[in-house]
Amino acid sequence: MTMTTSPQAVRSLYRSMLREARGFTNYNFRNYFIRRTRDSFRENANLKGEDAIKAINEAKNDLKILHRQNVISNMYDFDKLVVEKV
Repeated sequence: MTMTTSPQAVRSLYRSMLREARGFTNYNFRNYFIRRTRDSFRENANLKGEDAIKAINEAKNDLKILHRQNVISNMYDFDKLVVEKV
């Protein structure tokens, strides 16, 4: 499978993952997935060639998983935590 590793495609994937992570209503889930997304993209920022393609494909799979978990998570109500604004 050929895949583009253009900076625009990577930024778009990054923004999509952050957007999906921000969709969690639970504070802990939301912050965990935002942090994990940022850390993952920073860690893989300097990859080139086949390694970059592999990382992007993994990120696309993670986005699909993140979306499914977001849908499932939003089916349930969680109590607000003390650190959240009321």
